[in-house]
Amino acid sequence: MLDDALRQVTGFNTFRRSSSMVTAPAEDPEAQGVTLRGVGPGGASRALVLRDGVPINDAFGGWVYWDEIPLNSIDHIEVVEGGGSDLWGNEAEGGVINVIGKRQQSDGVGIQASYGNHNTTQDAWWGAYSFGPIRLTLESDFFNTSGWDIVERRFRGPLDHNSSSIHELFNGRLDYQARTGFLGFLQGSYYHENLDLGSPFRGASVTRGFINGGGSYADNIGDVFNSSAYAHLSTYNQNFSVANATRTSETATQIQTVPATDVGGFLTWTRRIFEHHQAGAGGDFRLIDGKSDDSFFNSAGSAIADRKESSGQQLFLGTYLEELYRPADNIEFDLSVRGDFLANLAGKIVNTPSGSPSSTLLFANRMRSATSPRFALRYGPWKWLTLRAGAYEAYRSPTLAELYRQSSVESLVLLPNPNLSPEFFDGGEIGARFTRIPGLILVWTGYWDYLHRPISDVVTATNPETGEDLERTRENLGRARIRGYQVDFEYNFFWLNWLRWSDSNPGLSLSVHYLRSEATLTSSPPDPTLTGRRLTLVPWNTFDIGLRYNDTFIGDIWLQEQYQGKQYEDSDNHDVQSSYFVTNITWSRSLASLSKKPWFGPCQGYLKIQNAFDQTYTVDLGGGIPKVGTPFTVLAGLYVPLSF
Repeated sequence: MLDDALRQVTGFNTFRRSSSMVTAPAEDPEAQGVTLRGVGPGGASRALVLRDGVPINDAFGGWVYWDEIPLNSIDHIEVVEGGGSDLWGNEAEGGVINVIGKRQQSDGVGIQASYGNHNTTQDAWWGAYSFGPIRLTLESDFFNTSGWDIVERRFRGPLDHNSSSIHELFNGRLDYQARTGFLGFLQGSYYHENLDLGSPFRGASVTRGFINGGGSYADNIGDVFNSSAYAHLSTYNQNFSVANATRTSETATQIQTVPATDVGGFLTWTRRIFEHHQAGAGGDFRLIDGKSDDSFFNSAGSAIADRKESSGQQLFLGTYLEELYRPADNIEFDLSVRGDFLANLAGKIVNTPSGSPSSTLLFANRMRSATSPRFALRYGPWKWLTLRAGAYEAYRSPTLAELYRQSSVESLVLLPNPNLSPEFFDGGEIGARFTRIPGLILVWTGYWDYLHRPISDVVTATNPETGEDLERTRENLGRARIRGYQVDFEYNFFWLNWLRWSDSNPGLSLSVHYLRSEATLTSSPPDPTLTGRRLTLVPWNTFDIGLRYNDTFIGDIWLQEQYQGKQYEDSDNHDVQSSYFVTNITWSRSLASLSKKPWFGPCQGYLKIQNAFDQTYTVDLGGGIPKVGTPFTVLAGLYVPLSF
């Protein structure tokens, strides 16, 4: 899964620290909201995820359906940490993840099949064909797993069974390459997923459609233009329930359907000006329309007692300017600024109690602007040392889900707040890159940021007997300070090239990544008792160690040890999720005997192991029922490309 691959990036974090294969708690897509470098995880995401420059964060809730992008369709991934609103606007508050799709270079067909424990299968195929200046590419991906029981073993009851998932994905793309320097494309995709959430009543599904078209043009005087227009259609369905104390039965509480639509587009321009300058400019828009259509059961779970439709629209318009000045090869200045107009429109809640007339609550349209500047400097006094510094401002508007959507985890109810206002983020960073020693790359980054009016789940009701949280409501708090440093160490044992026990030189490399992120609430007017508390779901210490070896006989084997420090689940820091270690192993090898066949391309076998020692770690404590992360999971497969 894409989110599992991104966990190699130190500072990448999802709202629930578990694979999207079966996320605990699976009861809510907010479990896969993403953030970078300790910028307070939330279900809505505080980082923007792009696919070839197009936002894929869910329009209604900001979360990410990671399985929409299978790994075999990815060429590479670009990650930018720190405020990114200067170029990308809303949702890029804490950074940007841009997934660049793979373009098949030759005509042919590729087939992939894999199988693993938990009755897991993942099968895929792609096909590409060119006729003149036009190229057609088709691909699909099918995934199914019986999953595992996400409830911690000592809390399980007869009610609980495995959480499982199944999905299917179809993509198509048409490219046109003109001799005039114009490249046009049109692509579309369909994604459908069904989830069994671990009990007879709980279940969820999502259906998403996507269409995107655009092009790029480069003239003979240095101008480069890129444009794109896109639309997403999405429908999410979910059933909620609460289990009794012995977990022998459950009571239905809520049925939810969330349809959402968004359309958007962008136009960018870049050009080299004079000898040392490069200028850029662009603009974009995104219009979102969505609602949460809910049916609430009576206390016995036997009949619908209330129906509620909560809906709204959002509009984002933005434009930016960027100047890149490079007076010499070893020094570079980058200055950019963006202005945005954002609006929450047509907000309303229609409440229809059973047997009673309906009532409608309308919310006033709210509009405002935001300015997001950024300055960066890179200087290399020597070839082996690069120094850099930067400062930025960014923002994030509350999503329609934060404004209007109600959900729950076990007996814990999560309430929206239609009066939320945007968050604002500012800060700076300094860093250095050292490469004086052959084979060694050492990078250090220090940062100090402030998050103003952060949106957080505040406890608004507790069980008077047990003290457990019964209700949390989204609120704008005062200000949070996020500071820390990151160390990235990579060393290539080049001396192994002297050894000759295989047909080619072996390779061995070691990587160590450590992130210290102190995220603290420094002021909280809505609840002064929260001042000094840590931000929820931010581990202060994260590190991973990776050892990678490859040669033509053994193949490529990668061993990774990941550590994530303790974190707090609630704003008052009562519910602790303990630290944990997990070990992951990945192996792949080219199958030369198959690849030598005239109709075969480079074939490959692979093996992926997550949590090799089956460590149990908690990822959620909602409703007083601990949920656990990914157990020992193994997946083995074969990839075979066929050439025309």
